[in-house]
Amino acid sequence: MFTQAIIFLFSAWLLWVLALGQLFIKHKDADHYVSAVFFFSLGVWIIIAGSIWTSPYLVGFHIGFTYIRAALFYFYFRKIIDPQFGFTRRHLIHFLPGVIVFLALLPVSFQGATLKVSVLDIIGNGSGTAAEKVFSVLMFVAL
Repeated sequence: MFTQAIIFLFSAWLLWVLALGQLFIKHKDADHYVSAVFFFSLGVWIIIAGSIWTSPYLVGFHIGFTYIRAALFYFYFRKIIDPQFGFTRRHLIHFLPGVIVFLALLPVSFQGATLKVSVLDIIGNGSGTAAEKVFSVLMFVAL
């Protein structure tokens, strides 16, 4: 009937339609753009998170998207609370944790699946290589 992959694809497709809908509004405001990027990135996150079991090299990518979505969520509600709020270049610092985590996990993402599986062992007993420890700490912080 419904497989897990179909549910992930439908969810991502629905979020991407919502993102496009925000871009087709005639009188767009900053919150429309923020919500469009938020919906799009959430759809990408769902696709990546749903593909982790078949493609373990994608494990590090969805964590960076989690941090970036948190900043987008903050700006969305900031715009709703204060309609006069304007996004400036200074506000880009809110995306810095997501970029740092994404770049830190990028080399780990291209490692073998055994590294990702061993993260659970590291959390349990604290042993492992330096790369495995960094990966497990970032995974724990992201969760």
